[in-house]
Amino acid sequence: MSKFRLMKFGTRLLDLETTLLCGQTFTWKHFKTPHASSFVGVLGNHVLELTTKPSSSHLIHSNSNDHFEELKNMITSKSTLSGSSDISCSAASSSVETDQYVYYRKLFPIAKNNQSESELSTEFSEPIDETTLYAEIEQLMDEFFHFNTYDICQLHENFATSDPKLFGKIVKYYQGWRLLKLDPIETLFSFICSSNNNVSRITKMVQSLCEDYGTYLGEFSIDEGNTTFPMYKFPTLEQLENSTEQALKDKNFGYRAKYIVQTIQKLKKKPENYLLTLQNKELFPTTQHVLDELKQFSGVGMKVASCIALYCCNRFDCVPTDVHILRIARNCYPSMKKCIQEKKTLSEKDVKLVMKEFVNIFGEYAGVAQMILYGSQLSQFKERIPQEVRESIFSEAKKKRSKKEMARSDEDSSDEQDNKDHEHNDAEALSSISSQEEVDQEPIIAPKKRKSNSIEKATEKIDDALIASQFSLNGCYAASTSSYIP
Repeated sequence: MSKFRLMKFGTRLLDLETTLLCGQTFTWKHFKTPHASSFVGVLGNHVLELTTKPSSSHLIHSNSNDHFEELKNMITSKSTLSGSSDISCSAASSSVETDQYVYYRKLFPIAKNNQSESELSTEFSEPIDETTLYAEIEQLMDEFFHFNTYDICQLHENFATSDPKLFGKIVKYYQGWRLLKLDPIETLFSFICSSNNNVSRITKMVQSLCEDYGTYLGEFSIDEGNTTFPMYKFPTLEQLENSTEQALKDKNFGYRAKYIVQTIQKLKKKPENYLLTLQNKELFPTTQHVLDELKQFSGVGMKVASCIALYCCNRFDCVPTDVHILRIARNCYPSMKKCIQEKKTLSEKDVKLVMKEFVNIFGEYAGVAQMILYGSQLSQFKERIPQEVRESIFSEAKKKRSKKEMARSDEDSSDEQDNKDHEHNDAEALSSISSQEEVDQEPIIAPKKRKSNSIEKATEKIDDALIASQFSLNGCYAASTSSYIP
């Protein structure tokens, strides 16, 4: 197992918790130790650990003291942005504390009891040259975190200037929250699993795909070796072909099992590396072209297609639109209020209008702004914003609520309760609604006429009731664990 190395970016340019726990990726494992939070995941063929405070038993590795000091100076320099002090990425003091650095190391695999080191796939054997090894890892991290794609500080400053009433007030609490560049196959099948689901169950499904069909890379241990965790690379399309609908249902994938199998079959008929070609703006000039291509796959609606386009197709103007974003659009951006306020169901045209409005405000990187606005409402991150700031942001919207809107809110909330009382047979849907974690929901798109079995009908009715009640609480967020009621 290697020693920790200092990354060239500090925590003000890379916040590990917000970036890796906000629902972009579901394959990184999060561990909290007495020292700090630690994240373990796979990049390329490497199992890596990222942390802000390495334990004292693992000394920081550097080629030389001069090199280490050079990196420290680089971090301080890159973390400084001229402009508003509210959104500056500059360090709080001239002396940079340890927890402002981010460290990484490669976890060398430990073979399973029934597998020797020599039996591990030669595809994942170590390069002889350590310099080459870490140059490859750092290049993978640059791509994964979009370090060379955009200047995060400048981007946040631009967003705050364009939207001072909302983004400008919250951005300083979310410095270092980065967009990820994900593998297309992993992203496609992970987000098929995300439909009407919560983060915990999505993570279990993705982990199941890795363990059942992916390539074993090795094990790492915590608690001084008392607890070990196997690590797998997400399966390739060829490996996923071994899956069956029944096998996936046996692992609690539910109706998503059919979507996964059907998508595998459709993808097999496409040219090699088809998903990668969606990044090519000569072949697919607009984001809408990419969304239309992705929606041909089973289980891929507007929300899932938008996530895939944003996270792995470099379509940064793509804005995944769910109930969280719809609330923001309705309550904070006047041009969207009429479109959303008067409807319980949204057409695809309405969703496109929301996306267009975000692009008008935030420009070509609207998807990055959306990620932070969305994440600021998640239960694990919203407490970063002081209560008085939250109240000031939404107080104006609350004052403008009319008596008619409030009456409609009460009526819709009552309807929602009636629907919940009568639609309790679908255990999976109810589990998703009552979960103590965030529910990743697509907006209700005006449905096309189609046949569905009783379970699908029950799920649709419950989702309709849930979304209707959330839309009706004009200016407030629904009373759930993901609630945000100033």
